Amino acid sequence: MADTTPNTGRSNSILSTGEDLGSLILNLTPYKFAPDPDPKCKDLFHIDWQGVEYQEKPGTWSFKGQTHALARTARIPYWFYWVNHNAPAKTPPIKIRDYFLIGFEGGGAY
Repeated sequence: MADTTPNTGRSNSILSTGEDLGSLILNLTPYKFAPDPDPKCKDLFHIDWQGVEYQEKPGTWSFKGQTHALARTARIPYWFYWVNHNAPAKTPPIKIRDYFLIGFEGGGAY
């Protein structure tokens, strides 16, 4: 069986800060980011805090074949640039917009 524990780059398994959680998310992403084409901007991706959506209604998600009861969910939009290495030279990177989905188990969901 393959190890499903993500490599967080830490020597222990405790996530103590928001930076730890952010590092974990970046280590889990399947995407290869390209630098923002704006020379004044050095970011690899951008989170759109104005577009965050919440849902307080209990619900369920299916994950790895199991149903999980959720008390709160959040949908966080972000965007990044992706370079198509199969495109002709000097083709500008493509802006991709996607979402992080976060679900909190517990509370009133049970």
